[in-house]
Amino acid sequence: MNSSRLSLSSKLARGAMLCILMAPTAGLAQTDPCCDLQWEQVGAGTSVSSMMGVLALAEFDEGTGSGPSLFLGGEFFIGGGGLDIARWDGTALSVVGVAGQQPNGPVWSFATFDDGMGEDLYVGGEFTTVGGFTANGIARWDGTSWSSSGGLVSGGGAVRALAVFDDGTGPALYAGRGQGVGGFSGGLFKWNGTSWSAVSGLSSPSINALQVFDDGSGSGPALFIAGSFTSISGTVYNDIVKWDGSTLTALSGPSGTGSDGFILALEEFDPGITPFTSSTRLYAGGDFDNAGGVLSNNIASWAPSAWDDLTGASGTGVGGSTQPFVSALEVFDDGSGSGAALYAGGAFLTAGGMTALRVARWDGMEWSAVGDGFDSNVAALLAHDDGSGPALYAGGFFSNSGSVAARGIARLVACDPCRADFDGDGVLTLFDFLAFQTAFTDMDPEGDFNCDGLFNTFDFLAYQDAFDDGCP
Repeated sequence: MNSSRLSLSSKLARGAMLCILMAPTAGLAQTDPCCDLQWEQVGAGTSVSSMMGVLALAEFDEGTGSGPSLFLGGEFFIGGGGLDIARWDGTALSVVGVAGQQPNGPVWSFATFDDGMGEDLYVGGEFTTVGGFTANGIARWDGTSWSSSGGLVSGGGAVRALAVFDDGTGPALYAGRGQGVGGFSGGLFKWNGTSWSAVSGLSSPSINALQVFDDGSGSGPALFIAGSFTSISGTVYNDIVKWDGSTLTALSGPSGTGSDGFILALEEFDPGITPFTSSTRLYAGGDFDNAGGVLSNNIASWAPSAWDDLTGASGTGVGGSTQPFVSALEVFDDGSGSGAALYAGGAFLTAGGMTALRVARWDGMEWSAVGDGFDSNVAALLAHDDGSGPALYAGGFFSNSGSVAARGIARLVACDPCRADFDGDGVLTLFDFLAFQTAFTDMDPEGDFNCDGLFNTFDFLAYQDAFDDGCP
């Protein structure tokens, strides 16, 4: 008999019996066996036509009432006259500002900041004009128009990094200059609302990344500055330094200081592997063999007085290409049930000794591939919800992910975090169990809850595990 024709009392009795027969699990979160994550094109057929690639991603709410949009920066063009910067609103890519008045050079960085005039999107890069006025590497967008914010680049170099940091005098916007396509200029600069000033003692290093992070040393949050430099004012730092607003501190372990190459990306991440205490560390990606004297292969983590490698069962760090490097780091929960993980993108073909084409996932213990990866380098990663659900966006120089066309921009849509909610009302009740039972009896694909192609007791066990875990 089809269970959809059973009386409600019969269904309740049958469901209750199944609940009695199946012993509850220990309550640990279960990995979703049906979560097959793959990259998809952004724009449903309208993708970035790239001359170089997408170099930066940011989330910014323009105040239209539709929520934050995803902003893309780099060196590219899209239909409608968009050049080097574009907006994704969940439906289409569009021009930012007036067509023909976008930045006239690559966009490398973004940050949102309120300097007393409302929150704006600050855009850094290697351009000289935007919106019809002189910009010299940095400008701001308020949601409707461009405005000047001084200038930081002339005669070469690029604003490669932007971050908001409180040095003890209140939150301020900081900009890091570094190597550009057309040349070099370095230094850390602070915005006071009307002009930029060089930070004393930090006017020369070539900077690629800025990250505010509390390393647990007791001094509170500090600005970590990374790039390609050996020393500052005669002190060796090797590509990364901690600045608390007044003092520079080297990141040194028992075997060495900083990296032996250069650093391109920073991100903080807590894999949650230390019970009852925080295991948050600062992760650095770039082109280096060692960090703090520890063999790391292009990615490493830092906590006070120690650098650590990211070693899985089959190997350490990333590699596999002629000159492998990590250029993007982002934390994202893919909805598979295993929690948030650190995603790394760049120019590599393996992670932890396993195939991972230019993007990989680190869960704190092991490396894994992310879908089919990409056919060329990844330069930026960002978690963003465009209204259709959480997703991880990737920007870069690629054209495809496997057989999927995705020129310059793609996204990895998170799996349903609560598959046990069969009736979709956001609450787990006996009616969800009954709906699952109906799907199982009818041999509906949703009834194959463990996705093994069979309909048996293991589907009920998998469903009960998911039900017991609850919804986030």
